[in-house]
Amino acid sequence: MANRAGMSARLVGFSFVALAGVCDVTGADGAAFYMLLIAVCGIAVAALGAAGEWLEARNQRAAAGAPATVAALWSVALVLAVLGSSVRSAALDDGVVPTLGGAALAASFAVFAMLGALSLGSQRRRRSASASRPR
Repeated sequence: MANRAGMSARLVGFSFVALAGVCDVTGADGAAFYMLLIAVCGIAVAALGAAGEWLEARNQRAAAGAPATVAALWSVALVLAVLGSSVRSAALDDGVVPTLGGAALAASFAVFAMLGALSLGSQRRRRSASASRPR
């Protein structure tokens, strides 16, 4: 059940950052601000979950490289979402997206791309490990 909640938080975080990007492109700057505020909630939950997985792996003395990287990337995504929304809030009445707000959104997409690549890599490793096990 916890895995399903973690997946939902990741999906909410990414989806609302993507919606903020769509709102930026269409000129709905106010909506982009609110999409980022909602994304902060999902990303915060995902970052806390990733940090918990890292601590669990560390306490079990497992190889904590991948969980540590995932936790760090979710933390960076959270900082970028908070930064992007806070910069946008100051310019909400102007109707212009601040340069830092657009850059934070673009950097968020880069972080999500890295998280996706790590997820694909771990799925491939799991598949190859299960295929190489004797039956």
